[in-house]
Amino acid sequence: LSTALQDEARFDEAIEPLERYTRIRPRDEDELRQLATLYLSRATRISTDLNAAQARFAALNPGTDFTLPPDSPLAQAFSTNPVDQALSSESSEAINALNSRLTDTYTDAQTTFERLAKVAPQDESVQLDLADAAQRAGDSEAAIKAYEQFLKLAPESPIAPQVEEQLKALKDQQAALSGAAGG
Repeated sequence: LSTALQDEARFDEAIEPLERYTRIRPRDEDELRQLATLYLSRATRISTDLNAAQARFAALNPGTDFTLPPDSPLAQAFSTNPVDQALSSESSEAINALNSRLTDTYTDAQTTFERLAKVAPQDESVQLDLADAAQRAGDSEAAIKAYEQFLKLAPESPIAPQVEEQLKALKDQQAALSGAAGG
């Protein structure tokens, strides 16, 4: 069913049957990879929608560079425009909803890559994909572990230096956040 839906470019609908299948056959590496790919494709589509919503929001809220002094009569007349306020609020809500969907989708991808990593523990590409999905889902700790595992599995990889840089940046970010929370 999932394949048929994918053939019809109904990618979001293809996720659920494939999710069910991989629950029945949790060691099917190919189908887990396909499921993870579907989640990443969904994330790409949501990200595109999010960028468009942010552009619309920016057009509705041009920023302080183009605003009038708040005490001027013209600024006061426009600042209480209920249509602009409603559009801005609606746009902001849409952005928040898309951000939430995007994070949830990356979390689903992360979970799928975690399942795949158990099936293919020696596959360094799975660790790299897991790290990326975890980082995008906001799970820095899981991203760090996956990047470290990638480097254990493929220390001579041509991308190892970039992975080491990313790993250092994540660790520095975590340290900064820990310091800010404690201080």
